[in-house]
Amino acid sequence: ASDVTTPGECAGTYSRTKTWNAVDACGNQSGTVSQTIIVQDITAPSIGQPGADATISCPASPQFTAPTASDACDQNPSVVEVSDVTTPGECAGTYSRTKTWKAVDACGNQSGTVSQTITVQDITAPSIGQPGADATISCPASLLPSVVLLHRNSLHQLQQMLVIRIQVLSKFLMLQFL
Repeated sequence: ASDVTTPGECAGTYSRTKTWNAVDACGNQSGTVSQTIIVQDITAPSIGQPGADATISCPASPQFTAPTASDACDQNPSVVEVSDVTTPGECAGTYSRTKTWKAVDACGNQSGTVSQTITVQDITAPSIGQPGADATISCPASLLPSVVLLHRNSLHQLQQMLVIRIQVLSKFLMLQFL
């Protein structure tokens, strides 16, 4: 008697109602009976793998590769960034950054999460300029050598310079007491 399909609220969902009646050879008709089948999307989409975890050297910036998603009912599920977390490293300019994603289909079903972590490290030695000329000084002239030009200013380099200056001062004081 009839076959009616009604679209659902999200992609891939619908209801289909079929109605029948019986008719005998003499044209007598029965009442009608109906059957309704509802097609729902309750299955989460699948999420692929993001780019591989990586370690890069500063000053390069992390380049992330988001995952892809697929779904049996929704031809275009969304890939949603859940978080973007940066954790400082042990020295200036170093850190790790982790992005996490999930897939969501048109019916709101969600996949689990996947993540990609990129670690930025500093393995490049600093450049150092030439020190001042060697000199002989008379007391009470300054004991500190001229300033050395640093092309990269880091806490470690400053500590090394202070150690050198302390060593120079210590040698001078030892010479005074000999």
